[in-house]
This record gives sequence, structure tokens and C-alpha cells, in this order.
Amino acid sequence: LETVSAKKSKFMPELVLGANAKTYKKSGDWHNNYNLTVALEWKIFDGLNNIYEAAEAKARAKQAEYELRQLSLEISSDVWAKYHAFKSAIKQLNAARKYEQASQESFDSMVVSYKNGLSSFSDLMVAQNNLATARQQTVFSKNNLSLSVVELAYAVGIMNFDFKKS
Repeated sequence: LETVSAKKSKFMPELVLGANAKTYKKSGDWHNNYNLTVALEWKIFDGLNNIYEAAEAKARAKQAEYELRQLSLEISSDVWAKYHAFKSAIKQLNAARKYEQASQESFDSMVVSYKNGLSSFSDLMVAQNNLATARQQTVFSKNNLSLSVVELAYAVGIMNFDFKKS
């Protein structure tokens, strides 16, 4: 592809240089004939081809610039989205850990209460179920954080792995 400046240069005159040298023998004597040509060519009218080619090259350059800017915005948006997902995953894990800790304390107090006859077996099972749910939530949060770290690393170019193909 020719650049815009290359297309515009077709409007300018061209300097043409030529050189020719001949050595020949005539009537027993050697003769040298040298010819040097300097010419200036300028295509004044070519059916407006040069104007259209220059305009087309300029339009292609603008299109390429637009596509590059669009790609840059998409990459930037992807990086920011992955960053905010990472920050959210950290908060989610912290909340899950606090929920697990509270559920553990509740279960521990329910065991003591059950042993002292103040609560039923059903209450103990509910507390144990809540603790299991809290632990499961912590595991899911850790998994979510791990995935968000990997996706952020990929988005900023630290890792070279395509999630869409796997």
C-alpha cells in the first residue's frame, strides 16, 4: 500500500536523468560519443486518477487510525473490567471469610448449647448446615479470586493464554 505522501508526490514533477556512452571505429579512428540527458516530466492531466488515489489513500489511513483507536479502547476497557472484577473478588473473599468465621462461632456456641440441653438436635444440624454453606462460599470466593487474577494478568499481557479457545 502506498502512503498518502507517496500518492501526493505523483502531483509533483519528476526529474529524469539519462546517460549513454558509445565507442565506435570509423575510418580507422576510434570515436567516443557521450550523451547526457536531463529532463523534467510533469503529468498535468491523467484523468484525475492521482486525485482519487490520494483521496483513497487518505481515507484508508483514517480508517486504519480509527481501527487502531477502537482496538485501544477495547483493550483498555477489558483491562479495567478485569481489574474491577479482581477488586470485587477480593471484597467477596473477605466477606465470605467473615461469614465463615461467624458461622463457625455460631456452630461452636450451638454445640455448647446442645450439650447443655438448651437447644435441639435440629438446631445443631441447622448451624452445621450454615457452617458448611459458609465454607462452600469461601471456596467459591477463592476460586473466583484465582480466576480474576489470571484474567487480569492475561488482559494486561503478563500471561499468554486464550480463555475463549479452552
